[in-house]
Amino acid sequence: MSGDKKWINLSFVTLALILAWVLNQAFLMVARYAKLQNPVFLDTLPASTVLALLVACLGVFLYTRQAKVQSFAYEVLQEIKKVIWPTQKVAYLSTVVVLILVVISASILGVFDWLCTGLIGLVLKV
Repeated sequence: MSGDKKWINLSFVTLALILAWVLNQAFLMVARYAKLQNPVFLDTLPASTVLALLVACLGVFLYTRQAKVQSFAYEVLQEIKKVIWPTQKVAYLSTVVVLILVVISASILGVFDWLCTGLIGLVLKV
């Protein structure tokens, strides 16, 4: 369980960092729109970044302390452990098949587009 707890906590930290980045971008957008200054703390961090980090960390901390969230995160981790990941060879061959099918589909759609354009041109006498 302690190893599982490590991964769950790492996912919560990642969530907090992503949320902080989104909040920082939102704060910067509002500041630019309102033509507000963004003061710098300790000659390194802008106020929007500090505020975004504080709000995100506090929000994620309070949200993830709920028993339902902890239980859900543990269940997700248990389901991920059940996944059978493809080998490198299977992933490579699957990628090649997808690329070949994309090229074939694009060629068929290109020919269809060319034919339709020609027919419409004939009908409209352009």
